[in-house]
Amino acid sequence: MLFASLPFAVLFLVTATLFWSLRGRRTAQKWVLLAASIAFYSPLGWWRLLLLVGSAVVNYGLGEALAAVPRKENGEAGDRARPIFYAAMVANLGFLGFFKYYGFFSTEVNRVSGWLGLDAPLPILEIVLPIGISFYTFQSCTYLVDLYRGYGARASNLRDYVLYIVFFPQLLIGPITRSRDLIPQLEGEGPSGVPDLSRASTLVLSGAFKTVVLSSYLASALNDCYASPDEYASTELLVATYGKSMQVYCDFSGYTDFARGFALLLGFELPRNFNQPHGATNIAEFWRRWHMTFAHCMRDYIFLPMGGSWGSYPRTYINLFLTLLVAGLWHGAAWGFVIWGAMHGIGLILFKMLQDWRRANGRNPKEMTFPLWYSAIAWFYTLHLIVISRFFFYTPDVETALTFIRQLLSFTTQGRGMSWLVVATIALVFAMNFFGNAWRQRFIDFQESLPAPARPVLWLAVLFGIAVLQPSAVNPNVYFGF
Repeated sequence: MLFASLPFAVLFLVTATLFWSLRGRRTAQKWVLLAASIAFYSPLGWWRLLLLVGSAVVNYGLGEALAAVPRKENGEAGDRARPIFYAAMVANLGFLGFFKYYGFFSTEVNRVSGWLGLDAPLPILEIVLPIGISFYTFQSCTYLVDLYRGYGARASNLRDYVLYIVFFPQLLIGPITRSRDLIPQLEGEGPSGVPDLSRASTLVLSGAFKTVVLSSYLASALNDCYASPDEYASTELLVATYGKSMQVYCDFSGYTDFARGFALLLGFELPRNFNQPHGATNIAEFWRRWHMTFAHCMRDYIFLPMGGSWGSYPRTYINLFLTLLVAGLWHGAAWGFVIWGAMHGIGLILFKMLQDWRRANGRNPKEMTFPLWYSAIAWFYTLHLIVISRFFFYTPDVETALTFIRQLLSFTTQGRGMSWLVVATIALVFAMNFFGNAWRQRFIDFQESLPAPARPVLWLAVLFGIAVLQPSAVNPNVYFGF
């Protein structure tokens, strides 16, 4: 169910009305949220819903088994917790791996077998990927890891844990929410009303503008460029190179704005996931601004357990590279995602080498200031590392990505043509990556300067403008495929 749809609007209005009519009755409120979350996901099919709920029930049981093992005096997990933890990780990764990676793995194994003149050892299965499986499985794993380490919030009962996993604003594509961030909110008394109505409404309107207008328009104008790049001129593909990155930014950050806004309208604070990422001047800063909850999980659950940056320089660089390879594979089972992750890993290694060189020469990178021209060059380099790596992220396969690159570098002049409105839209989204936070705060301040009865009029006016600007169809969220 899309946020920008009439069925969701009806579902949310009914949910919010029931939820706030039950203020002071937290248990009843949680049952309303659980029912709404199931209704939100159920149109995707009963078997997907069964997988979601079944996964949540099993992981709750595994978490309870972990919590039941007495901890050592120093706070570490007891010896009996280790086999339970490993079994939980194998179960979750096996569950995700079957649905998401079996087809890729079996195809590649059979391809290698064919090269060696052997019979295909693995059957090829047509497996439908359940929407949201990567996100809810990852969130389940973070819950179990945090419990094992001893600093996660433990759900008081099965209902609260299932609600933590299936809470509809963040169910499909995040933000990925740690147990200590959401479970205390679910189990607390809750506010007596919407805690920050101006910010909540701004987030919802921002999400609508980004997804319904900007992302949908850019997708309709640019998707064919990546599907059939040989039909476009080099200049058109150059525009598409920047435009596709801006489209996915609007798509994903817009969904996050929606999620955070709707959650806030129900009294819940979800973590921020984007902070003007395409204004970053280095690749490490980009990952501190882009899909922030995912980046934090990659750091805490992959990079640091491998040793982080505490070992030798070569070991640190290997850890960085492997972490980004995992990030690439998490996004999808295809070589294009592996190449995307490898390019980001190499970029992070080069930046870390530069930082290490500065420290070796007696300069603290955190205290260094740079002239405007240097920052501009650094921004230009970072942006192009990101957009070039995305050639392999957006195209159907590596061959199409290479065709795109060859066509881009062929300097051809004849193609289908590109509207000036596409360029203007891309420029607007670029500007949002530098001034978006300030624009959002001004809109919040403007709302709060109005009399309370006038604010709904403003919201309806903005929604009417979005409806007028909406293209013929709203583009499905890109990350639903992950």
